[in-house]
Amino acid sequence: EKKKTGGDKGGGAKSDKPLVAFVSNNAYQFWTFAERGAEKAAAEEGMELAFRKPSDGSAQVQRENIEDLINKGAKGIAVSPSDSKNALSFFKDTVAPKVALVMTDNDLPDPSARRCYIGTHNYRAGRGAGELVKKALPKGGKIAVFAGQADATNVVERRQGVLDVLMGLDNKDLGKTTPMNATDLDLGNGFVLIATKIDGSKQQECQAQAEDLLNSRPEVECLIGLWEYNPPALLRAVRGSTNAKKP
Repeated sequence: EKKKTGGDKGGGAKSDKPLVAFVSNNAYQFWTFAERGAEKAAAEEGMELAFRKPSDGSAQVQRENIEDLINKGAKGIAVSPSDSKNALSFFKDTVAPKVALVMTDNDLPDPSARRCYIGTHNYRAGRGAGELVKKALPKGGKIAVFAGQADATNVVERRQGVLDVLMGLDNKDLGKTTPMNATDLDLGNGFVLIATKIDGSKQQECQAQAEDLLNSRPEVECLIGLWEYNPPALLRAVRGSTNAKKP
């Protein structure tokens, strides 16, 4: 008789098939798409899949999920790590010696801690977003950035890509970073960074922060969301605001 592992959808049962796993850093829709792809690949390769999308995106909850999967006999785990820098020793010293470890969406600061990274070049993606901001505000303007976690590698890299473009820096990879707590920072070229708002991976908090900013700083001209759920939350805030500058 098969026994389901707790909280695993579409896999994780004991069987003769090798168990592989995927652990995200939140439960938003982006990861639903990834889950469907993982399910398809697992079926094609004859694997048993455990896909974890913890609603609490904290590093501690993610660590508990990974330890549970190792105890269940997972042969390989793909992870979008929460707090990459501070979790490095856990992945390098505890996880990698026991299972094949792959990073996705977020990478670790030490590539030797994992087999490979699969995902976007986040700094260049940020630069792409920065170019869109320049098109929207050709004469410059006041901006604010929104993201789920300040310590996530993809947040740091995407945000800096945006800011570097607005500052006129022609970098190919991440260099010097702008402090997350910078406020009313003159970026040059007519752009001013009002603030970077961190919502703790909570969509409602992102919307609330945007609503508050639109009320307190109605001169803001562009809201930039770095994670999948940020732009829809920002759009709802703009549509509901009487102070927002609408076309």
